[in-house]
Amino acid sequence: MINKDKEQNREIQIYAYYDREAEMYDIPFHSFGDLNSIRKFKIDAEKKGSIIEKFTKEFDLYKLGSFDMHLGKIKLKTELVIEGRKIAAMTEEK
Repeated sequence: MINKDKEQNREIQIYAYYDREAEMYDIPFHSFGDLNSIRKFKIDAEKKGSIIEKFTKEFDLYKLGSFDMHLGKIKLKTELVIEGRKIAAMTEEK
């Protein structure tokens, strides 16, 4: 039987940027949730000289699924988290 504390912390989420212009996903990364992945997107959009900074509106952030760290299993479920145009609007407000 898995203890409840372990059960709550056993999954990490898998995310990737989708480049609408290139029609392909970037290399996936992991995070503990949508909030942290959105923060990463904002940081990447503000990183001078990065491709995300130059073309923020052409990228969207997708959750691809989750990884169970105890069982070593990946559950796939692709869903949009936030559009790049919304991130661009947030970074332009600064």
